[in-house]
Amino acid sequence: MDFLDLKRARALADGLETVEAVDSNECLHFRPLSHSHVSEVNEKGLEGVGDFGPLMSHQIYGQDELIRGYVNPRVDIYLSPMFLPYVQTSYESRVSDDGIATTDLVKPLKEAFGESTLQLEREAFFEKMREEEKLGLKMEDLGERVLTRTIEKDGKQSTLGIFQSTLADASETVKKLHARIEPLLLFFIDCAAAIDTEDPSWEVFLVTLQDEDGNIEIVGMCTVYVFYVYPDKKRFRVAQVFVLPNQQGKGIGSAIVDAVFEVAKNKGVVDITLEDPTDDFRRIRDRKDLHEMLAQEWIVSMAKDALGSLGSKASTPNPLSAPTEAIDRLCSTLMMNKKQAQRMWESLLYKVASDMGNEATAAVEGYIAKTLEEMFVGGAKDDSENKVVVDTPTGFVMYKSKTKMTIPGNIPPVEEVTREQQRATIADYVAGRVAEIQRLLGLSLDQH
Repeated sequence: MDFLDLKRARALADGLETVEAVDSNECLHFRPLSHSHVSEVNEKGLEGVGDFGPLMSHQIYGQDELIRGYVNPRVDIYLSPMFLPYVQTSYESRVSDDGIATTDLVKPLKEAFGESTLQLEREAFFEKMREEEKLGLKMEDLGERVLTRTIEKDGKQSTLGIFQSTLADASETVKKLHARIEPLLLFFIDCAAAIDTEDPSWEVFLVTLQDEDGNIEIVGMCTVYVFYVYPDKKRFRVAQVFVLPNQQGKGIGSAIVDAVFEVAKNKGVVDITLEDPTDDFRRIRDRKDLHEMLAQEWIVSMAKDALGSLGSKASTPNPLSAPTEAIDRLCSTLMMNKKQAQRMWESLLYKVASDMGNEATAAVEGYIAKTLEEMFVGGAKDDSENKVVVDTPTGFVMYKSKTKMTIPGNIPPVEEVTREQQRATIADYVAGRVAEIQRLLGLSLDQH
């Protein structure tokens, strides 16, 4: 029990008012303003504007995500159509207690958004928002249009556009939008960090939605770091990805992935990787990769042949393994690295096996388990090669692996558990991996 919990318990026992500690995620409300809101702002103020909450706030209000010292605190962050932020705080009362530091509601937000950017005065915010509205948003200022798509939802059509720029050389409009959107990542992506906007290796993608009346809204952003591969190739690492939560569910994430791949094709990119992706965004990338693989007859035939050879006397020790040349071909044709190619081979096998019955899907699950056992239980021949260090409560241990892949999940160290326990952990990982594949394929979790 920490000091705050102890103090609250004593206060309750004494029948006294407690020191308030409220979940900061429940206090925060983001309220994006559309162009229509700007035109009505003089008459209605900021009433009636829809909102959404954060996924996290520990990068703002501390690891415990608590706001202390207030009764029913509320923090509203309004975002203009150009993502200019304005914060408005309220609470019923403050709790006076010399032993507890009251949370500063605004200071952490100033540090996140920038003191000169975050608006604290309502009228000043209105004035700046109207000034930006008069200037308008010009499509040519957003960079090169790399994707256009029609979106229909709730009976309404919108035109989605994605524009790409090199951030260091981008227009002032693009730089301003990136600087204002980037702090929002702190509320939705763990360990989010600002990027070096002067580094010419950063590409930025901005997403717009244009309604039937011609109104244009910025609804998302993605940044990509470009690595050079000798002698004349490149690698893309997708870093920051953000779509306004109130605009999600329209296929915008999939459109971002498609746009990144389209640009990659034209830039001689070898592979595309994701930096600390959310589960949803990884699934979007996996779905695209699987779709592309299903269009490649040679790899689908290979998966069918592998599953068809099960039980054959001439079968190899692990007949479901993809030949090295097949993995290399996937990497070169679909812009995957080897780790992603292996993951998607497993997904393709399961897709094919799901049409063949329980025996085939069980074989694929066994293949996934065997692959892990070979990597992390069997050890490596060379004691000095491909070792993986894992922290433990008593220090660290070292795994010997046949590959340079990292250990998935939390497979227990060989020095601390039996092989049976290790295999049980692998079984748990396999079950999770199969569930992940089934979600990707749209299968029910109990279908085998």
